[in-house]
Amino acid sequence: MKVVVALGGEIADGALLRHWVEGAELTIAADSGADGLAGIGLRPDAVIGDFDSLPPERVEELRRGGVEIVPHPDPQRRTDGQVALELALERGAAEVVLLGARGGERLDHSLTNALFLASEEFASMPIRLISGWTEAVGLFGEASGYGRGVVTFAGEPEDYVSLVAVSERLGQVSTHGLAWSLEEASLSLGTPGGMSNELVAERGGFTLGEGVAIATHTYRQARFSSGPFPA
Repeated sequence: MKVVVALGGEIADGALLRHWVEGAELTIAADSGADGLAGIGLRPDAVIGDFDSLPPERVEELRRGGVEIVPHPDPQRRTDGQVALELALERGAAEVVLLGARGGERLDHSLTNALFLASEEFASMPIRLISGWTEAVGLFGEASGYGRGVVTFAGEPEDYVSLVAVSERLGQVSTHGLAWSLEEASLSLGTPGGMSNELVAERGGFTLGEGVAIATHTYRQARFSSGPFPA
């Protein structure tokens, strides 16, 4: 089951977002993520949070409209985003499209939200973060057993593709379909060896043998201003 999870950051409408939310069977908002969805004409099925950024009258409006209101079970220890993803997992999500992950002026929120992609808690539930013209996914080395050691992005030549280390070391990093090749390479946390590569055709990406990383793909906006996106 595909589940859309909307966090409290800005949600910019566009062809990329519409492409990935299409066919979702469940939409969950984390607190004010409900208003972010409303801003692009979408409605959550459930809203979870401590409701510190949604006024009581808005919560009641959502409830009257048939939206399930789920109180945050542990607001002192877990963020709204974390419990929203936990709810998606509990409801049987096989994949998640994550929106509103950029926390605006709150860099701490932006970093935490991005790291959900690399969390072992959600490793069984692939998450695709959509922000503007960029999509991002977590990679877990093939040795991890999660079955998520390979990513292939579909796009156009010269689209940017990057690999960012999350674990201290990445081992057996190889590229396919990218301008600058890596073959069984090692990368370290904090070094930019996997940054700003480019597609050479319509498909390309990374294979990761060891470690945990986040892979990103940024479309060339002029070419996909109205879609459709490559499958």
